[in-house]
Amino acid sequence: MRPTPTMLLLCGLAASAAAAPDIEVIYASVPGSPQAQVPGRSGLVFRSPTVSMLTLGHSPDGRHWIFKGFADDGLGNTIDVIVAGSGTLGATVADETETSPDPLYGYSFFDSDVGINDAGQFAIGARLDGPDAGRDEVIITGPGLAIAVREGDPAPELADPLGVAGDETFGNSLNSAHRLADGRVAFRADLIQGLADSAFESALYIAGNVVSQEGIDFDGFSALPGNTFASSADGSTWIVEADDDPDIFGTTEAVVVNNAPQIREGDLLDGSVVDAVFAVNITGGGTWFARGDWTDGDDWAVRDGALLARTGDPLPDGLDNIGDAIGVATGDDDGNTLVVCSTDNPDPGIAKAMIYNGTDVLCRIGDPVDLDGNGSFDDDTVLRDIDPADAFISADGHVYFFCTLRNESGTNLGSAFVRVPLPVDCGPADLNGDGLLDFFDVSAFLAAFNAGDPVADFNGDTLFDFFDVSAFLALFNAGCG
Repeated sequence: MRPTPTMLLLCGLAASAAAAPDIEVIYASVPGSPQAQVPGRSGLVFRSPTVSMLTLGHSPDGRHWIFKGFADDGLGNTIDVIVAGSGTLGATVADETETSPDPLYGYSFFDSDVGINDAGQFAIGARLDGPDAGRDEVIITGPGLAIAVREGDPAPELADPLGVAGDETFGNSLNSAHRLADGRVAFRADLIQGLADSAFESALYIAGNVVSQEGIDFDGFSALPGNTFASSADGSTWIVEADDDPDIFGTTEAVVVNNAPQIREGDLLDGSVVDAVFAVNITGGGTWFARGDWTDGDDWAVRDGALLARTGDPLPDGLDNIGDAIGVATGDDDGNTLVVCSTDNPDPGIAKAMIYNGTDVLCRIGDPVDLDGNGSFDDDTVLRDIDPADAFISADGHVYFFCTLRNESGTNLGSAFVRVPLPVDCGPADLNGDGLLDFFDVSAFLAAFNAGDPVADFNGDTLFDFFDVSAFLALFNAGCG
């Protein structure tokens, strides 16, 4: 029997299988797994099964990362740790059992917000335990640990309309700490002391200068929620989620960039009324992102104010549409975007996905995970959930994110910090353009070949024969470049 193109392709691809995302585990709180070990801290493992990793910070280029973790010392104690690193290698830069940079104080706990720049310089918030409770809230910088800002220190440049300006001091709430490219520190301060009226007690600082103060700037905003202040790498552009007071309906939630409200509760966005703002962030170059929902419950995400994604948008793999919850909405300075969302898929086991550039589904819950890193999906481990807030694009060609893991029977295995590679150019054999070479491309080739579609004329001779099959196979087997 003469072999057909289909038979030749099946022979040429006999060892191939539909590709699963290559999810690489960096840390995982799965008992007994080597990734559960807290780096550099013998006897400490990431706690399980409760959340063990909280708030993932990253540098503008994504090559450095930092997070707060919770460790188990084996004696029933939970220890706060701060882990920083690059790629798949990390180090514990501080833990709760150590003495702080002030030798008279130990650590009480670390705040959840952390920041790091492209040079690997970081900033973390912490509460200390020592002789003076009025000096225990701090922002610590590293790698060489030092206290950069402290409760009780003078709080400069503040307005005090009902009192005398100049005697204000920082209170016991310092958060949103991050480092600019030149190493200077930016942060949000709340509960500032020495003001005659608490309506002015929050402020945003960049390199020691106040860029915005509660009750003073734009419409006289009435609150600056914690952990929502971020700035570009040079500090020239900043964003915050704030409670605005435009004297219309009382306070409203707002996305504020450089003291200019961009999106407010009650505004029209893509023809619908904004109900709430959930989160904001900004790239090193100053591109800003925000997400929230409309009054009908549908979710939205924007980039520089333009709609990026919304409930009902189809996913690029054609399996379903964006559901009623958009989590991560972020990007980088090369124009790439990342969205994590629920979907309307009737199978809840796959109804959450990560979308890159609106063109690629990088992973879904239910995807297999190579827990032990041996190159095979033989660990009975899959993605249980993707964290709705912590993911970023790195210039090293990956997306890093927090997630939880489960086994095939549905048992929760614990938290994990993982990465998945970005799509690469797979050349002309990637007929469906998804950055993978798999059976979808084979199917597209066969359909084009049988229909006489020029896309299947791989040797360019205007004929459709075994030479085209051979040329397609050669490119397919060469892989992505």
